[in-house]
Amino acid sequence: WCVTALGERKFANCGKYVGELAGALRHGHGVQTWPDGSRYEGQLVHDKMEGVGTYELADGSRYIGQWVANHAHGEGSFQQKGGVTYMGQFERGNQHGYGCEELPDGAEYVGQYQDGRRSGKGTYTWS
Repeated sequence: WCVTALGERKFANCGKYVGELAGALRHGHGVQTWPDGSRYEGQLVHDKMEGVGTYELADGSRYIGQWVANHAHGEGSFQQKGGVTYMGQFERGNQHGYGCEELPDGAEYVGQYQDGRRSGKGTYTWS
């Protein structure tokens, strides 16, 4: 695949994309916005979020990191609206592997996760 154009695509009920295209597909670097205010900026491959990018949810939460087939996958950080921040490994959109979770009250968990939950060895430190 090679990038054939820079352009803009509007989708019925699915928002707007501005960036690189390969034919009719989003491919390369671009910005996708959705009607609810969510926004993705980063790499896309064959119309999917793939590579490195930032996804900002309408509520202010934000994921920055690696993507595979439209899922957070690899190394990244997720900051929730309420102030909880997770930095570490993701698999298919969930915290999975080793990571560090910081809570708004200053408490911290460092350890293993599986399918989005703390699992295995880890250390919880109260503030």
